[in-house]
Amino acid sequence: MKKLIALVLALVCVLGLLGCNNDSQQAQADKTENTHTLEVTENSVGEIGRETFNLSVEISEDDANTLWEIINNGTWKEEPADCENDCVINLKGRWTYYASDSGILNKYDLSDMSIYSSKEQNVSGKSLVLSEEDRLAVNAILEKYITLGIDNSLDR
Repeated sequence: MKKLIALVLALVCVLGLLGCNNDSQQAQADKTENTHTLEVTENSVGEIGRETFNLSVEISEDDANTLWEIINNGTWKEEPADCENDCVINLKGRWTYYASDSGILNKYDLSDMSIYSSKEQNVSGKSLVLSEEDRLAVNAILEKYITLGIDNSLDR
């Protein structure tokens, strides 16, 4: 009888360990199945100030390089310009806001922003006013991918 009880206990232990192993394998399979990789777009442009939300659009490497040169070869002022930006340019993870009608680029220090909507937002940053030639070049590139201009239907 003691041998039978020992055999039953050993069998229960073995089955219990196998059950744990299967649960572990199932949990690992579930993790793998439910893992999603988020693709990060390095160079993109997006519309802002519109009634409808449109996702940013990836731009070509050549267009990104041209925008990069224009944006980084200008002389930036140490304060953002007060203008209505109608698009955002993401080049290599650096966001620059752009007002296509005036050719003004703004880079904001978003760490200055408050999470409280009741607090006045005094966000610091930089601005660059493009020459007319550079503004036309930037607008031509952006118009390949997005619609420029402010959506005036929001002023209703």
